[in-house]
Amino acid sequence: MRSVNRGFTIIELMMVVAVVSILAIIAIPAYIEYTSRAKISEALVFADETRTTVSDYFFFHGQTWPSNNAEAGLGPKASYAKKFINGIEVKTDGVIWVELSFSPLTGESVIFTPDYDGHRIAWDCTGSAGVPNRFLPASCR
Repeated sequence: MRSVNRGFTIIELMMVVAVVSILAIIAIPAYIEYTSRAKISEALVFADETRTTVSDYFFFHGQTWPSNNAEAGLGPKASYAKKFINGIEVKTDGVIWVELSFSPLTGESVIFTPDYDGHRIAWDCTGSAGVPNRFLPASCR
């Protein structure tokens, strides 16, 4: 009688490992991009209040921009630290820097620059040098 082999051969197992590896090579970077975009979006929500405060300062102080958090009536940078951000800082000419605190963008920032056209303030959004455009929301690209 012939013996019936009821297991996987080494070649079949190697093929399964190869397929799983290829899927992981594709999926892991896509997952990192997805989670980074979600975390940046959450950080942008926290910046909304700061943008409103800076805009109010501009209109209530003769159309001049605050140059730091204290001048804008905000707490220190570290007081705005959250799960995915190290803090929010107002710099010269009302520019707002939201410093990120998650991998792979730890220490990088999303930057909001005010643009007053005589009627309203529009906020231009960009990332610092180490923030790839693909991680930013569509409104910031």
